[in-house]
Amino acid sequence: MPSPKWFVIAKYEYRVQTSWIRGIRRYFPFAAAGLLAVWVFYLAPMMVQSLVDDLLEVLVSQVAVVLFEIILFMLSAFLAIMPVSNALKDEGGIGRVELMLKAPVRPGDVLVGEFLGKTPLYSIFAIAFAGL
Repeated sequence: MPSPKWFVIAKYEYRVQTSWIRGIRRYFPFAAAGLLAVWVFYLAPMMVQSLVDDLLEVLVSQVAVVLFEIILFMLSAFLAIMPVSNALKDEGGIGRVELMLKAPVRPGDVLVGEFLGKTPLYSIFAIAFAGL
C-alpha cells in the first residue's frame, strides 16, 4: 500500500527545511530532544533560580500563575499559525501550479503535507521557549 500523498509531501518538506543540517539529519531529532530536555529540566530552572530572590519569588508565584497561562496560550497560537501561514504562502507559484497539473495531488494534501513538514522545527522553538 503506497504512502498517503500528504505524508510524502511532509517528508520532502522536512528534508527541505533541514537541508542546512544534511549531514546530521538522521540524528538531529534525537540530539534536539536531548538538548531540549537538558535545557528544560536543568539549565532553564537553574538560571531562573539564580535570578529570583525571596520577595520576588512570592510575587512571581502569585502573578506567574495567571501570566504563564496567558503567555503560553499566545505563544502556542502564534506557533500554530506560523506553519499554516508559511504553508499558504505562495512560494514559487509556477512550481506549485505545475505540481497540481502533473501530479494527482489535491490542494489539501499539499497544505497538510507542508504544514506537517514544517511543524517539527517550530515545535523545537516552542519547547525551547516553554523552558523559560
